[in-house]
Amino acid sequence: MKYSLIVPLYNRQDTIKNCIESLLVQEETDYEIIIVDDGSTDNSGILADEYALKYPFIKVIHKENGGLSSARNVGLEVACGEYVLFPDSDDEYKPNLLTYLNKYYGYDLICFGHDIEYQSKIVEKSIVENNLTTKDVDIKEILYLIENAGAFNVAWNKAYKRQLISDLKFLDLMPAEDLIFNCAYYLKCSSVTILKDRLYRYMRKEDVSLATKYNKNLLEIVEKANLEREKLYLKLGDLDERFNVLYAKKHVGYIFSVVPNIYRKGNGLSFKQKYNQIKQIVKDKDLKKYLKQGSLSGFNGKTFSLLVKLNNGVIAHTTYSCLFFIRNNFSKLYKKLRRN
Repeated sequence: MKYSLIVPLYNRQDTIKNCIESLLVQEETDYEIIIVDDGSTDNSGILADEYALKYPFIKVIHKENGGLSSARNVGLEVACGEYVLFPDSDDEYKPNLLTYLNKYYGYDLICFGHDIEYQSKIVEKSIVENNLTTKDVDIKEILYLIENAGAFNVAWNKAYKRQLISDLKFLDLMPAEDLIFNCAYYLKCSSVTILKDRLYRYMRKEDVSLATKYNKNLLEIVEKANLEREKLYLKLGDLDERFNVLYAKKHVGYIFSVVPNIYRKGNGLSFKQKYNQIKQIVKDKDLKKYLKQGSLSGFNGKTFSLLVKLNNGVIAHTTYSCLFFIRNNFSKLYKKLRRN
């Protein structure tokens, strides 16, 4: 069998049918669909079972809730395809996705572009202008292109060789589990290709993002992600200055992602806890070092960069307390500030 499509499922009764339908209409026919129902409390699992009764190549596994990584790992245990893909249950494949992968069958990793669809708008996200493989450029350059396009830190835009995955597992480190997995997997690769085509439909919805939930371990997780990315770069070796700048930007961006988590409305943190967390960030020596190479842009990025340079926890805490008060209570004013 060529392909195993592993779909983690948790409370997506409104989207799972569209997701499955997009997998069923693939032009390629040599594949299986493995749906791992991760303890859904709505009708998601029932809907999946209905499809499994109609189509013998659909397997449904029901398990207790354990999270995205756990669901994917369970799917990997029963997968039979030479390649494994990980579509999300609220997204969709374009009908020709697997057909395009066939053209580069045999490569250790195949990466493709996607469309972001939101409120009837479509944002096109191609990685490269023309198909590119490690026959054209070395594996380091391929990584740079994927990373620079912001396409390395997710699993749903890639096809992985199951044999190479071997003992690798997705770790329960939301939201960095995909990046950490990809760092380990990439070191196993000797051949990689990037398709210019946008073959995945990322269906963005305001109410389903895991980023809207408070994560008490987020700083620890992003620090782990930064460390794994650094290890990947070091093991590849002999990288040019572009990688130093790229790593710096990624490092700073990941640490910056912790700020909304600290000031998220209703997260239960006390004034002192928020102060201590933001103080720890703005006084971080590594962050200051990488900011010199990879500063952020835009209103939020420039504000963060300035506060880190000021090196003052009180100023940082006061600034973000005010900004997030405006964001939570006067959204139009906050959007206006961001545009200026």
